[in-house]
Order: sequence, then C-alpha cells, then structure tokens
Amino acid sequence: PARPIARIRVSGSIFPELVYGFAVTVHNPLAATAQGGREWRLRLRDPSGQETAASEQKAVFAFGAPDPFELREALAPAIPTLDEAAATLAPGFAVGLADARPNAFTQATSFFVLPVNVTGELRVFAPEGFEWLGGSIVRRPSTSWDARVDDGFEDIGGTIFTNNALLRFAPVELFAGVRYGFSATIYVPFFSPTTSRAAFTFDIAEPGNVSRGTGVGAVVPSTPVRALVDATVHATTRLPGAATSLLLRVRLATPVASPGALY
Repeated sequence: PARPIARIRVSGSIFPELVYGFAVTVHNPLAATAQGGREWRLRLRDPSGQETAASEQKAVFAFGAPDPFELREALAPAIPTLDEAAATLAPGFAVGLADARPNAFTQATSFFVLPVNVTGELRVFAPEGFEWLGGSIVRRPSTSWDARVDDGFEDIGGTIFTNNALLRFAPVELFAGVRYGFSATIYVPFFSPTTSRAAFTFDIAEPGNVSRGTGVGAVVPSTPVRALVDATVHATTRLPGAATSLLLRVRLATPVASPGALY
C-alpha cells in the first residue's frame, strides 16, 4: 500500500516568519482502519534529504476540534446563510453572527438539520480566538428568528457546557429531518484565525465513541472578522509647526459596505 506521505518540492528559498501554504488531495481511510492514532506533521528537508525543521506540535485543523479530523458516517453540508437554512429542511448546518466587529461580544445563531438519526453529545468548536460566553446559550434561536421557522422546529435538550471555544450539549437523541438550533453570545477576536481553519466545526457522536466513525460532522466557514490587515501613514514633511499632507493606506480583511466609513 502507498505510504501516507506527501512530498512537495520547493524551488527557491523559504524564509522565517513568513506564512506559506499548499493544498493536496487525499483519500480518507475507512473508519475501521483509522484508529492508529497517527498525527499530521510537517517536516522540512534539504536537497540531500536531511531534516532541517519540523512542526513542534501536530498540525491544527480546527481549533480544539477532533484531530486531525474525526471520520463520521454522515457529513452534513454547510449552508451559507441563516435565511437559506430557515427556508429549507434539507440536511445542513448554518451559523450567523449578528456583528463581526473585532474585540467585541455578539450574538451567534445556528440552524441545523441532520441527515440521519443520532444519539450523542453535540460539540461546537468555534474558530481560534472566539469564545462562547457561558450562561448565554438559548436552545431555540432568538425571538426574531422564531417567525422564520415552521412548527417542525425543536429545542435541543440536555445540559450545556462551555469551555472557551468549545460549546457542548449533554447527550441527547436527535432526529433526521427536524430543524434544531441555538443562540449564544460569543466573543469576536481582533483578527480571524491564521494558524487554523476559520470555521465552526460541529461534531455529534456518542460519548466515549467519538473516534470510531459513528455520528455526524460538519464544517461551517466563519464570517470574517471586520479588521485591518495593515496600514501605513506617509507625510510630505516632518518639520515642527509646518503644514503637511498625509497619505494613509489601509488593507482590509473585509469589504466596507456602501454607504460606509473608516474611523
């Protein structure tokens, strides 16, 4: 059998403190053969084959989420918006933020419909830097969304636990074709994550059986944090007391809606 190694030949130099990336296509193993505990790691070798650097820790796929990713019998697609999720009973997960301004608390709402029946605990891993606010979780989305869903909407039962980026519901029986959801207050960091996937990871599986292929999983991309990437200021003169012209250049992580402004 083929060895689970991908080699990428690099032309040119690799410099420190810069971010590099690549993409490869792989085949997921069968759940029955994926229990070896092998971790994803990155190693750098020189042209002679000598290892010159390696990742100190295993590669991160989703902050705090099952590693490297747990294989599930059923994967549900991501639904782009809450409006689309409220208009259908097709299987899928959606997450929406009331506001994506950095360094602030906002309301996060999620709708989801499962493709299969499952009994287990629901775990929701927020992107790196985001934090769930304990005690703020509502098992049914906020009142403004109640009119957007039909009578098939069901509350999520069970006790709720939070631990920074992890939101966990105690084991409960969930059914296919039924719309579930919740609302919660979440802290938005200064920037979207750059060292892990900027997405909410959903995982539903039986406690103690989270790595044996059963359950349901989904990955929902997060709304980008509204932040500056960088900015520079140039002046025509720096003489004290003199009139000068300023040139300000900014690079944004997200677009500014019209009408809009920078402050």
